[in-house]
Amino acid sequence: MRVPKAYPFYDERYKDNVQRMRDWIADCAPNVHPVGATACTATNNQDHSMYTAMLTVENIAAGTAYALWR
Repeated sequence: MRVPKAYPFYDERYKDNVQRMRDWIADCAPNVHPVGATACTATNNQDHSMYTAMLTVENIAAGTAYALWR
């Protein structure tokens, strides 16, 4: 359910749920590259979000393997 201006919150299962999403993306959609504060499921500042986006582009364009989930 989409809720306008809602902000996600962490519960006791969030780490397992995030890992499940990461595993699914790696197995079923390896060409999807989530970036940004929401994609990293952590509170990031704008600079960090932009940096992860730039590293993702480099991963795609140059075939590098920056570990963006860390």
